[in-house]
Amino acid sequence: TRVGADTTLSQIVKLMEEASSSKAPISRLADKISGVFVPVVMSIALVAALLWYFVGGESVRFCLSIGIAVLVISCPCALGLATPVAITVATGKAAERGILIKSAASLELLGRVDTVVLDKTGTVTNGKPAVTDVLPYNIGEETFLAMFASGAQCSGHPIAKAITAHAAKRGMRLLPCDTFSAFSGFDASAAVEGHQLLMGSEKLFEERGIPCPMDFAALQRCGKLPVLLAIDGKFSGVIGIADTLKPDAKSGVAKLQRCGIRPILVTGDDAKTAHAVAGACGIKEVYAEMSPEAKAERLRSLQQDGL
Repeated sequence: TRVGADTTLSQIVKLMEEASSSKAPISRLADKISGVFVPVVMSIALVAALLWYFVGGESVRFCLSIGIAVLVISCPCALGLATPVAITVATGKAAERGILIKSAASLELLGRVDTVVLDKTGTVTNGKPAVTDVLPYNIGEETFLAMFASGAQCSGHPIAKAITAHAAKRGMRLLPCDTFSAFSGFDASAAVEGHQLLMGSEKLFEERGIPCPMDFAALQRCGKLPVLLAIDGKFSGVIGIADTLKPDAKSGVAKLQRCGIRPILVTGDDAKTAHAVAGACGIKEVYAEMSPEAKAERLRSLQQDGL
């Protein structure tokens, strides 16, 4: 879908180049100190050599060794070299482990971090949701799933892909989707063969005034995400979506906590599902049903509070 400098790979390369070429505050401080320290040390070395020559009456060879000894012992170059080399090595090693660092300043500030905010899908979980439950309401299961998948086929959201993949696995033929409009997250509307579909969260249905007579608590307690469908303004059923935890999610959260870092889960999913996933990996603080804008605002709020 993109070429050249717009590709994800090019953006990653650019990020790495910026990180390796940028200077951390401590590196700039080292440069300032070196700017004074180097000429002072060189002056001391020269004065020491001259004193031994003119006052001490030593040979040029001896005086030269004195000057070199002063330079080697004080080693003024190391101060200006060690810091940038350490940062370059650190960013390179981090990249080998799949960690991209935006700038050298970010790397330095990382040592003072006391709170880490995590997204759910693809961060704590594998990011590959799958359909676990198909629960139609006053409609046949085959018709319900076919309509749902037909409306979801125009979306690039992982949940939509899980629904269409499940329908394909069951050998269903998808109907043409005439119009499609995406809202926040998976929430969307579509027109399929003259029928208006509304797909998404329970919150979306509440906003649109569509009552949901089914109880999704059992799905949510298991960490499953309920995705609802309404056909022509009438509730038609729910599909349960599960996204398994990453194998190292629980141990990763535990390591953060042992380091004195507080993990927070911020997600666009509903509260019950979010708390179920958070509980499974040991995260106590959860903010659910948040749009991307709300997530960014939550980050800014935490930074302003010093948390």
